[in-house]
Amino acid sequence: MRQLTIIQLSMKRIVHNPRAYLFGFLFLQSIRWLIAAPIITFLFYQSLRLSGLSSVTTANIQHLLAHPGALALLTVLIFLLTLLIFFEFGYYFLLAYSDRHGKKTTPVAIVQQLMKKIPKFFTMHTIVFTIYFFLLLPLASLGLSSSWTDSLHMPRFITDELMTTTSGKILFFGILALVLLINTRFVFSVYYFVIDPHETLRGA
Repeated sequence: MRQLTIIQLSMKRIVHNPRAYLFGFLFLQSIRWLIAAPIITFLFYQSLRLSGLSSVTTANIQHLLAHPGALALLTVLIFLLTLLIFFEFGYYFLLAYSDRHGKKTTPVAIVQQLMKKIPKFFTMHTIVFTIYFFLLLPLASLGLSSSWTDSLHMPRFITDELMTTTSGKILFFGILALVLLINTRFVFSVYYFVIDPHETLRGA
């Protein structure tokens, strides 16, 4: 498969040029903890304050989602996380693309290129990618994952229950294969979207 070949070549480039990817990791983590995390934390606690809650549990989450102001802030928070995941993937894809074609680039140049794509990123298709980033990517990531979704996974009680019967195992691995296929297409959609300055999200 062409996709698997590209992934293998990308891994080889990371091994051969670890400094650039290590710097990229540190650069993205700095943005995460110094800028993004405080904003996300602020939005989350503001949504709690508006709904009159001090924390979220399975018992009161409906109350939180029923408050218009809190729901609006949570929507902004989710789309902000989607944008941050897009930036994380896009950064590494552009770095690998430049490395593959022997082009010199800088973190500033990569960020500038990604910023130009934001108007084309926020379309109706963004909702689809939000679902992908938060639901499908953590299940079968092909070795690719975002630091923002690393802690997301399928609950153990679901997988344990499915694995107790033959039909459950068939269902589990069938769904996993489907998710893996969808993940492959979506990961490369992000790749094609960021490397082509004129490509739309739908086109990618």
